[in-house]
Amino acid sequence: MTRIAGKSICGGISSREYLSKGIGRAGIAMLEAEAFPPGAAVVLDVLSANPRGERFWRSVGFVPYAVNMRKMNEERSGCIMNLRMPEPASSREVSTYIRNRLIAFNSSRLPEALGSRYEEIDLVQRDADGRIVGGILSVYCWNWIEVDILWVDDACRGQGYGSALLAAVERAAEERGCTFVKLNTFSFQAPAFYKKHGYEELAVIDNAPLGHRHYYLIKPLQHEGDRKY
Repeated sequence: MTRIAGKSICGGISSREYLSKGIGRAGIAMLEAEAFPPGAAVVLDVLSANPRGERFWRSVGFVPYAVNMRKMNEERSGCIMNLRMPEPASSREVSTYIRNRLIAFNSSRLPEALGSRYEEIDLVQRDADGRIVGGILSVYCWNWIEVDILWVDDACRGQGYGSALLAAVERAAEERGCTFVKLNTFSFQAPAFYKKHGYEELAVIDNAPLGHRHYYLIKPLQHEGDRKY
């Protein structure tokens, strides 16, 4: 997912036979060359279950930053020898292949019952006339739900629609034995709204986009739930 103030890395993987051959470093070099404006941050998440991945990101200059690791883009010179340069993914199928390879790797590091947990939970909110006035798009993964998008029509804000949508996703999380719900929002969106509903601030990135702030929030779920994998 590309952000105005830089790049966010959603996932990346190299086949086992190509590990330690510079493929990952070549991809990072290409991403940093494209990041803008100069000095923009490249941000990523890495799981504790993937220590080799963490060591790799540290080796190319990323440092822990709250729940993320990031590396400030710098001017670079020279070239990478004896490697075919990374190229744009040619199709959605190629992108899906890369994503599925990383999903398979992650699943191999987790208990089977936990690794297979994935579900897209998308809900809509209608008014009395049946018109769509809001919606929430989220993903159930492992032991949490992540809210990707929550939208309410401007004319209908302040009437409880957003709260109803958020509460519905939280109920879905509890029903599935999740231990938390996480989401992100911008300073011009609704950080105060989420905090009012019990979400805690995990991290904030300044100037993302420029002149604004990007918030990462989490809400622990206080219930017994299904904690057995």
